[in-house]
Amino acid sequence: MDRWLNTGNLKRKLDEINKSNHVGSQDKSPRQIVKEDEKEKTITKIRNYDISYLAIGFTYYGDKILQRPQCVLCNEILQNSSMFPAKLRRHFDSKHSEYKDKPLSFFERKLNSLELRRNIIQSTFKTNNENALMASLKVSYRIARQGKAHTIGEKLIKPCAVDMATLMINEEAGKQIELVPLSDNTVQRRIQDCAANILNELVRRLRLCDKFAIQLDESTDITNLSIVLVFVRYIYEGKLEEDMLLCEVLETHTTGEKIFKVLNQFIMDHEISWDKCIDVCTDGAKAMTGKTAGVVSRIKAVSKECSSSHCVLHRHSLACKEMPVSFKLVLDQAVQIINLIKARALNSRLFRVICNDMGSKFENLLFHTEVRWLSRGNALVRLFQMREEVLEFFSGKESSLAECISDIAWLHQLAYLADIFSKLNDLSMSMQGRGVTVLTTTDKIAAMKLKIEFWIQQANQYNLETFENLNDFLTETSTVISDVLKENVVAHLTRLRKSFQDYFPSKYENLNWLRNPFVGTLQIDHFPIKEREQLIEISTESNLKQNFSSTNLSSFWAKLVDEYPEVSNRAINNLLPFPTTYLCESGFSHYCATKTEYRSRLNADDDMRLQLSPIVPDFQAMCNLKKAHCSH
Repeated sequence: MDRWLNTGNLKRKLDEINKSNHVGSQDKSPRQIVKEDEKEKTITKIRNYDISYLAIGFTYYGDKILQRPQCVLCNEILQNSSMFPAKLRRHFDSKHSEYKDKPLSFFERKLNSLELRRNIIQSTFKTNNENALMASLKVSYRIARQGKAHTIGEKLIKPCAVDMATLMINEEAGKQIELVPLSDNTVQRRIQDCAANILNELVRRLRLCDKFAIQLDESTDITNLSIVLVFVRYIYEGKLEEDMLLCEVLETHTTGEKIFKVLNQFIMDHEISWDKCIDVCTDGAKAMTGKTAGVVSRIKAVSKECSSSHCVLHRHSLACKEMPVSFKLVLDQAVQIINLIKARALNSRLFRVICNDMGSKFENLLFHTEVRWLSRGNALVRLFQMREEVLEFFSGKESSLAECISDIAWLHQLAYLADIFSKLNDLSMSMQGRGVTVLTTTDKIAAMKLKIEFWIQQANQYNLETFENLNDFLTETSTVISDVLKENVVAHLTRLRKSFQDYFPSKYENLNWLRNPFVGTLQIDHFPIKEREQLIEISTESNLKQNFSSTNLSSFWAKLVDEYPEVSNRAINNLLPFPTTYLCESGFSHYCATKTEYRSRLNADDDMRLQLSPIVPDFQAMCNLKKAHCSH
């Protein structure tokens, strides 16, 4: 080792140590008295280690500032005040006299053994510490992903993990699990760290991408705070990505000015260019779409190339509200029946008993609410399926609703409403989810328009086989379609057709070149010359044709940006905009499930980012930035 002197110097040092045993009383005192402002102040002298002390079995423990002598034979650590030859010799003679005649190489081997044990302990401690930090981050991430309370880590997850490790491995493994910090505050800090890491990655991607589209909506949480949710869609590494841009609280008003201020502040703080925003999708509320003060108008003022769209799901819901008066009356009466049974506790219990006695598949009816897209069809289908149980419930009771459920003509109308709204529900479900583009919704809406035309033709011919519940009920009761029912069905379908035409104009019909550039005659006469040439080249590329069948549409066009920039950008401009605000609606559902009445003080922004973002945090990078320690 480079700190040891050669053998001759060590011998001379050893002689000096032996001599100092006789003159130790003359050694300078380790404490000195200094007078300052007539007050005595004691100053302790810090003694430094000398390499010659190894000859009497001592190395040092600590850093360069404060060194403490440590015996290489018994590993005992003394105070710094013992760092001079007389006291070290006293320890050696009193405890290790049997090693008095050992050569210097013996003590060097002991020192090497001690340092090896030190390194092992430090390495083990460091590894356990880093692993505990990594485990804490990953467990906290999973807690937030599931929307669970932050206290679940310390109160449930860690005790369960300790029990499993102790029983399945050994007791030492259980003690290692105990090192993982999972207190309430620690989990919250870890969630904040993960959310910040995800946000940094998202901002980096948005700065790199050429364009993005957003959808936004506003709702109220359990504490009546207004929450703004914004999602962003962009192209990253040849893929269409969707992520939560921000989740912010509006302290006071929910005007377009306030919402835009929150959004604009986020964009400015993270140095994202508004010029990249090509579309914004909203639910059509006044605060969003106002001509002068709406959020959309303000976004268009700062992003000149930005367009806007009204959520397809909201338009679908509005289009389905038109119906004849007779059908509206049946719907209202059906809702009254459901509320009478389900909204009253005693009636609900009695109805459950009736269902069990009759061996029914279901035990409860379903509520209907105007603010839920799918509740209308589900509620009517369940009521029609349980009509016999409902009739049994009303037996012996004088009620106008009991007369409805026993009226064949009324049940005919109920069956039709259950069927038509189930079909409309299926259409709504097919347009929900991640990765849905305007092409998807356009195709679904176009198919529904053709179906409505077909249904009108069939209804005019007294053929309602497409409506399963009604058709089965007609067969079961050996009845036929009345003229009144036929006229009402045709009137309803005609209104529905007109509503769909009004709310869903044919805007994206000439996009066959986008759907598949390799088949048919492409209607691209209105394209610039350069784009038409590029599209012709694409349509004749056999390799691209082979890749087209094995990849999704957005990825296919995104990968052609470098080679065919003009026509690819045109394709991306059609694929990038959100057709619905589904992600916002789904995000609010996650928010309500996370911030409940029992967690009403929670600031759920970071939890929402972890729940709703597909980006996985870089745990190793976060560990590298932290000083690993196992405290809570």
